[in-house]
Amino acid sequence: MELREKALAFVKAHGPVLPSEINKHLETNILFSGAILSELVDKKDVFLTKAKIGGSPLYYTPGQEYKLDRLRDYLGEKPGKIYDILRQKRVLRDKECEPWQRVALREIKDFAVPLRVTIESDSEIFWKWYLTKENEVKPLIEEVLKADPELMKKVNKENKTEEIIEEKKEEVIEVIPETKEEIKPEEPVMEKPKVKIKRPAKEKTLKKRDDESTFKELLLKYFTENDVEILKEETIKKNIEYGFVVNLKSNVGGLRYYVKARKKNSINEGDLTLAHHEATQKQLPVLFLSSGKLSKSAEKFLGNNLPGLIFRQI
Repeated sequence: MELREKALAFVKAHGPVLPSEINKHLETNILFSGAILSELVDKKDVFLTKAKIGGSPLYYTPGQEYKLDRLRDYLGEKPGKIYDILRQKRVLRDKECEPWQRVALREIKDFAVPLRVTIESDSEIFWKWYLTKENEVKPLIEEVLKADPELMKKVNKENKTEEIIEEKKEEVIEVIPETKEEIKPEEPVMEKPKVKIKRPAKEKTLKKRDDESTFKELLLKYFTENDVEILKEETIKKNIEYGFVVNLKSNVGGLRYYVKARKKNSINEGDLTLAHHEATQKQLPVLFLSSGKLSKSAEKFLGNNLPGLIFRQI
């Protein structure tokens, strides 16, 4: 089993876990295990928490969110208090919270999900416990609104509730009774101007396909121009990441290389370390091709730690 698959299997079986626990299981150095975890997070196979234990986040897979209570004792005094309050009540109205509670709610991002409730022209923030089910949110908010007679007068008019989402989490639910409302992803808490741009769906699809084919075409063009013979090709992530075993022609005969190709704006130390490890397993020197550039720290790291690795931007 490749180390990447081994790391993912460990998180699925034991998550949420600390990076040190994963590193111990993989029996490898911290730098390399960190690179593997970074890649798993980029691919959204694994998620990491905002809260930390001893400066380290926890890694977990979808479905393990209910186990994040492991972080409760590491939240600090006030975040811990609001954690307990929100867990008990499941929904809180931001304007009814004390100032320290509003600050603390914004700190416990793993557990407090912000909701924007809009009734007519009025808009305000509610918070739901992260494990609260969609069908439970509607009656809970309704109960809170019943305590505000002035606000309840507007409930029967057009309104909507939006979930304010910082990470890419998509949900669509109805909250206010007898109305049509939806939760839409939105990054900031502050409202933004609503702008609708209509584009032909067919044209957008065609453009996307053209963009996706570019990186593979660049690779093939590079191989052709440099007289590189492809012996073996592995698609790690279509149009994003590839692995090749190639034959480079030279004056002293053919030279076999492992080529790591990745479409990324900035290549970091983790990317280089993974490529070097994969080449080492194949007992081949490595050529790293990318559409992006080396970060400054990666450039320094390459010169000091991986002198045998060749990097080329295409």
